[in-house]
Amino acid sequence: MAPEPRLGLPDTADARRRRPGHHEQEGGSGKRLYSLTEAGAAVAAEQDKTPPWEQAADDVDANDVALREAIATLAAATMQVAAAGNQELRAAAAKVLVDARRQLYLLLADAGAVQDEPPAEDDES
Repeated sequence: MAPEPRLGLPDTADARRRRPGHHEQEGGSGKRLYSLTEAGAAVAAEQDKTPPWEQAADDVDANDVALREAIATLAAATMQVAAAGNQELRAAAAKVLVDARRQLYLLLADAGAVQDEPPAEDDES
Protein backbone atom coordinates (compact mmCIF):
# COMPACT_ATOMS: atom_id res chain seq x y z
CA MET A 1 0.00 0.00 0.00
CA ALA A 2 1.47 3.36 -1.03
CA PRO A 3 1.74 6.08 1.61
CA GLU A 4 -1.01 8.69 1.42
CA PRO A 5 -0.10 12.36 1.05
CA ARG A 6 -0.53 14.31 4.28
CA LEU A 7 -3.75 16.33 4.61
CA GLY A 8 -4.78 15.14 1.20
CA LEU A 9 -2.12 17.30 -0.45
CA PRO A 10 0.61 15.98 -2.74
CA ASP A 11 4.11 15.95 -1.31
CA THR A 12 5.70 18.59 -3.55
CA ALA A 13 8.70 19.28 -1.29
CA ASP A 14 10.53 16.22 -2.59
CA ALA A 15 9.66 17.09 -6.19
CA ARG A 16 11.09 20.60 -5.81
CA ARG A 17 14.41 19.27 -4.53
CA ARG A 18 14.81 16.69 -7.27
CA ARG A 19 16.64 17.54 -10.45
CA PRO A 20 16.58 15.07 -13.31
CA GLY A 21 19.87 13.28 -13.75
CA HIS A 22 21.32 14.45 -10.43
CA HIS A 23 20.14 11.58 -8.27
CA GLU A 24 19.07 7.99 -8.54
CA GLN A 25 16.90 5.77 -6.36
CA GLU A 26 18.53 2.78 -4.71
CA GLY A 27 17.27 -0.33 -3.01
CA GLY A 28 13.88 -1.92 -3.10
CA SER A 29 13.15 -2.58 0.57
CA GLY A 30 10.26 -0.14 0.69
CA LYS A 31 12.45 2.74 1.82
CA ARG A 32 13.27 5.54 -0.57
CA LEU A 33 17.04 5.77 -0.65
CA TYR A 34 18.70 8.15 -3.06
CA SER A 35 22.28 8.85 -4.02
CA LEU A 36 23.88 11.49 -6.19
CA THR A 37 24.91 10.63 -9.69
CA GLU A 38 28.24 11.87 -11.02
CA ALA A 39 26.44 14.87 -12.55
CA GLY A 40 24.71 15.57 -9.23
CA ALA A 41 27.98 15.28 -7.30
CA ALA A 42 29.57 17.77 -9.70
CA VAL A 43 26.72 20.25 -9.16
CA ALA A 44 26.90 19.78 -5.38
CA ALA A 45 30.65 20.42 -5.39
CA GLU A 46 30.10 23.76 -7.14
CA GLN A 47 27.53 24.96 -4.58
CA ASP A 48 28.37 27.59 -1.98
CA LYS A 49 28.95 25.81 1.34
CA THR A 50 27.89 28.83 3.42
CA PRO A 51 24.67 28.04 5.30
CA PRO A 52 21.68 30.06 4.03
CA TRP A 53 21.13 31.80 7.38
CA GLU A 54 24.67 33.17 7.22
CA GLN A 55 24.19 34.27 3.60
CA ALA A 56 21.05 36.18 4.63
CA ALA A 57 22.92 37.81 7.53
CA ASP A 58 25.55 39.17 5.14
CA ASP A 59 22.96 41.42 3.50
CA VAL A 60 21.68 42.95 6.77
CA ASP A 61 22.80 46.36 7.99
CA ALA A 62 23.91 46.30 11.65
CA ASN A 63 21.94 49.51 12.24
CA ASP A 64 18.75 47.76 11.12
CA VAL A 65 19.41 44.94 13.57
CA ALA A 66 20.12 47.38 16.41
CA LEU A 67 16.92 49.33 15.65
CA ARG A 68 14.82 46.16 15.60
CA GLU A 69 16.30 45.04 18.93
CA ALA A 70 15.68 48.48 20.45
CA ILE A 71 12.05 48.38 19.30
CA ALA A 72 11.56 44.92 20.76
CA THR A 73 13.12 45.75 24.13
CA LEU A 74 11.13 49.01 24.36
CA ALA A 75 7.92 47.11 23.63
CA ALA A 76 8.80 44.50 26.26
CA ALA A 77 9.51 47.17 28.88
CA THR A 78 6.26 48.94 27.99
CA MET A 79 4.30 45.73 28.43
CA GLN A 80 5.94 45.15 31.82
CA VAL A 81 4.92 48.64 32.98
CA ALA A 82 1.40 48.08 31.64
CA ALA A 83 1.11 44.76 33.46
CA ALA A 84 2.87 45.50 36.75
CA GLY A 85 2.78 49.28 37.13
CA ASN A 86 0.23 51.30 39.03
CA GLN A 87 -1.79 54.10 37.43
CA GLU A 88 0.90 56.71 38.18
CA LEU A 89 3.66 54.60 36.66
CA ARG A 90 1.58 53.87 33.53
CA ALA A 91 0.88 57.59 33.08
CA ALA A 92 4.59 58.39 33.40
CA ALA A 93 5.42 55.64 30.89
CA ALA A 94 2.90 57.08 28.43
CA LYS A 95 4.61 60.48 28.68
CA VAL A 96 8.00 58.87 28.03
CA LEU A 97 6.62 57.10 24.95
CA VAL A 98 4.98 60.27 23.62
CA ASP A 99 8.28 62.12 24.05
CA ALA A 100 10.18 59.29 22.32
CA ARG A 101 7.74 59.43 19.39
CA ARG A 102 8.25 63.20 19.09
CA GLN A 103 12.02 62.80 19.17
CA LEU A 104 11.87 60.19 16.41
CA TYR A 105 9.84 62.51 14.21
CA LEU A 106 12.31 65.30 14.92
CA LEU A 107 15.10 62.99 13.73
CA LEU A 108 13.19 62.40 10.51
CA ALA A 109 12.52 66.11 10.06
CA ASP A 110 16.19 66.98 10.63
CA ALA A 111 17.34 64.27 8.23
CA GLY A 112 14.90 65.54 5.58
CA ALA A 113 16.05 69.13 6.06
CA VAL A 114 19.68 68.14 5.58
CA GLN A 115 18.92 66.10 2.47
CA ASP A 116 16.65 68.77 0.90
CA GLU A 117 18.88 71.80 1.46
CA PRO A 118 20.72 73.03 -1.63
CA PRO A 119 24.51 73.29 -1.30
CA ALA A 120 25.69 76.56 0.20
CA GLU A 121 26.99 79.07 -2.34
CA ASP A 122 29.89 81.42 -1.70
CA ASP A 123 28.80 85.06 -1.98
CA GLU A 124 32.35 86.39 -1.94
CA SER A 125 32.46 88.21 -5.29
